Amino acid sequence: MIIAVDFDKTIVQQGWPSIGPEVPHAVDTLKFLASCGHRLILHTSRTNLETDGHRPLDEAVAWCKAHGIDLWAVNDNPEARQKYGAQSKVSADLYIDDCGFGIPLYDDCVDWAFIRKVFEEVGQ
Repeated sequence: MIIAVDFDKTIVQQGWPSIGPEVPHAVDTLKFLASCGHRLILHTSRTNLETDGHRPLDEAVAWCKAHGIDLWAVNDNPEARQKYGAQSKVSADLYIDDCGFGIPLYDDCVDWAFIRKVFEEVGQ
């Protein structure tokens, strides 16, 4: 499965333009999903337009890498692009985003413990 994952208030707590602390259980759950064969796309509004001395997208990608999150792509689905050409929307099987309908929240961020439990229950 291809899973598109937002960054702010999903993987990390709000800290824009800096990066906030990790949302509890985010890193472990994302590593678990990757180990199950799911491909992770970082799907974020962050760009590299410099903001207060920050390059927000590069910093988010570097943060994921430093925390051992294996990203398959960033704001892109290479397979869909190859098949259908340039796309303005990232194509995925599942989107995990704090603003997503039905996504469980804990303290205004994604509830990763709940998400992992669901994946474990369905054997993914």
